[in-house]
Amino acid sequence: MDPKAIELCAAKVAASTGDVRTALKVAQQALKQINDDKPNVLKPINRDPSYETPKKNACKEVLSVMKKVYSSPLARAKIPLQPAVLLATFIRLVNNKRMKTINQDELFNAYLKVCKALKIPSLERDELLEALQVLETQSMIGIQGHRITFEVDVPQARAAIGNTELVSSIDSIPL
Repeated sequence: MDPKAIELCAAKVAASTGDVRTALKVAQQALKQINDDKPNVLKPINRDPSYETPKKNACKEVLSVMKKVYSSPLARAKIPLQPAVLLATFIRLVNNKRMKTINQDELFNAYLKVCKALKIPSLERDELLEALQVLETQSMIGIQGHRITFEVDVPQARAAIGNTELVSSIDSIPL
């Protein structure tokens, strides 16, 4: 790995946590990415020993790994299928009504329509409340009584769902 990339890794980790284990983890992951992306190219046999083949931009790989390691838990969180369907349905309703707050019953009715249209088994009401709690735990929504409030912006919520096909399918369903 390029010495400048190692220096960058050490400086970034020292500025954030100072934990050498994190620096080693970042360096290891960056090195793995560099080696995984290395093309299988034939090397000339009689080359000048003073000539060094340019390395892949290791600093770019270190920054990429740093972004993954230090991204917020919200950005790294994976949402299970049913809460993802519920969140995508909520996004659809919020976009239709141009408001950030929706009644629980309205969301549940729309969710049932979405499940029927997508041929996905729907959850019972108590399981739906648990799915809402999963979304609230991940700071996607806020629950006050029977009112559900959107706590993040739509692109961030769509990214958290991670399944663009699911979101586009739900967007095409008339609610």
